[in-house]
Amino acid sequence: GMDFPVYDLVFSHVPTRDFNNDTRVDLADFAVLASHWQETDCSDPNWCEGTDLDTNGNVDCNDLTLFVDYWLERTE
Repeated sequence: GMDFPVYDLVFSHVPTRDFNNDTRVDLADFAVLASHWQETDCSDPNWCEGTDLDTNGNVDCNDLTLFVDYWLERTE
């Protein structure tokens, strides 16, 4: 018989990039991200104030990429 790979699909809400909850993703939120830059001990439930967007424990280039995709977006 044919074996097919099994995939676990996880659907979750996209983590907010509006770290300071002022309804806009802007320089203030980037400052929060920058203040946690290169931290390696992020964990549930805080994830370094939410800046570890991919929740891999580190605030790094992956999180920066996820952040800039939402630059100047309104959150309300």
